[in-house]
Amino acid sequence: MIHRVGVAIRMIWRKWPSSARRYTVDMRKSHFAELPRRQLYGGVIILWLLVTAATLALYLTSSLRAMQLQFHHVESAVYQQIAARLVTNEAVLDSFAAIHGSADSFDQSRTRRFARRILQRYPHLYALQVSQRVSQAEIAGLELRMQRSGLPRFKVHGAAGAVPSQAVVYPLIFTEPLPAGFDRIIGTAALAPPAAGPLTLPDGGIAYRISRRAGAGEQVAGDAFEQAYGAPLHVSVLIRAEALLPQNFVLPQGMRLNLGYRQAGTMLPLYAIGQLRSGWLQQLLFPNLRQTHDLDGQLQPFVLECEWQLGWGDVDLPVVLALLLLAGLALLSMLLLGRHLHLLDTRRVERESELYDLAIHDPLTGLFNRYYLERQLRRCIEEHQRYHARFGVAYIDLDRFKPVNDIYGHETGDQVLRVVAARLKNVVRQHDTVARIGGDEFVVLFEGVDSPQRVQELTHDLGEALAQPIRLTAGIFEIGASTGVAFFPDDGESVDQLLLVADKLMYAAKQLKKRAPQSVGAATMSR
Repeated sequence: MIHRVGVAIRMIWRKWPSSARRYTVDMRKSHFAELPRRQLYGGVIILWLLVTAATLALYLTSSLRAMQLQFHHVESAVYQQIAARLVTNEAVLDSFAAIHGSADSFDQSRTRRFARRILQRYPHLYALQVSQRVSQAEIAGLELRMQRSGLPRFKVHGAAGAVPSQAVVYPLIFTEPLPAGFDRIIGTAALAPPAAGPLTLPDGGIAYRISRRAGAGEQVAGDAFEQAYGAPLHVSVLIRAEALLPQNFVLPQGMRLNLGYRQAGTMLPLYAIGQLRSGWLQQLLFPNLRQTHDLDGQLQPFVLECEWQLGWGDVDLPVVLALLLLAGLALLSMLLLGRHLHLLDTRRVERESELYDLAIHDPLTGLFNRYYLERQLRRCIEEHQRYHARFGVAYIDLDRFKPVNDIYGHETGDQVLRVVAARLKNVVRQHDTVARIGGDEFVVLFEGVDSPQRVQELTHDLGEALAQPIRLTAGIFEIGASTGVAFFPDDGESVDQLLLVADKLMYAAKQLKKRAPQSVGAATMSR
């Protein structure tokens, strides 16, 4: 039993192509030589990673600086526009106050014309208003004067409807534009002069008021009543908070602008545009740029806060991909340079293997050729001398193949030969050798058989496979085969003797089939 296992192992080893055996031995010999090469490759990859990381860090640093400049540019542009609006607002307030020297000279029509010109010129303004200081004794006279000036239903009233009982009140005597239900608004009396600060509009929006006494700023000396209660006229300008921020201004993605009003030490949010990026990963990997500006002023104490959460969208992906591509090409170049000699050797082995395959294979069927078959037969004869191994040879010639070539053409004949080759390879054992030695002649080498009867059994399977019809596009062909079997060493002790005996037996089987046409599609003869 041990002897048979050893013979089988030696047969499998010799069955391998010599180039494969040489490659295996070379791999064993070069195992320790590969260790320094692997260390070199590891060092090259580490160096490549460091260079790639440094390149990406340099690019990201440059990109961050560019984004910081963009951030400061946007923030500065917004700041300048808001600051210009604030200056305009105070200039409008001063000019509106200058045309009202005293309460006695207040002209409803002239004031409305002036207010409409101002609102038409500065559409970001929401409204212009005038309030007058009156005592309880002056309320009736104010109502009569306002009714004569074009407001016949003018009445001084409080927010709840009744006239406040305080000695001095400040009713609203003018507003432009006139809102819906202005009769309920005009005449509303406050307990103090209008104060600057945020307020909620009837439509739900947020606005803020700037206010001052009427006139060009002169003081009335010795007027104790004015010193105690304030000037007789106060003008106000109402501005929507959202009108301060730039209109039709596209912020970069991830940037937000907040406008707040500083009052009594706290900041009241007025309006915001833009939205910060969300996602903890972006907030972890990318910086957050922030800048706060105080727009100092007694009437308009605003705070502008700009914030930009950088993220994936701010990275120039084509540039990053180009850098990674260049880094990959650099790594590939280094690896190719390192493997240059190894590839040359590998290519040489591959070329030798290809040439060897071409030398031992039939180009049409892919089976082994006569050269390889004779070499295998000589090897089996040598093994018999050392291990007493026995083997058989089956010589196969196809029947009715010539008419296929003559009638259907050589292309169909080649297809038939390929089908026959595939069937032979599928039927034989793994360590047997199938070769094509002529046009329609095949030889099968059965190794490791003990008797001619065993060869006959294996050959019978071949005949059964070849007797099956072959279905092609051109038609269905029943080929069949005649087979002659020679057994070593009974039928010959050389390669030529064995092939000659098998050939003669195959010819005898073919003649027998011709004399008995009613026989099956495959015939086999042996001694």
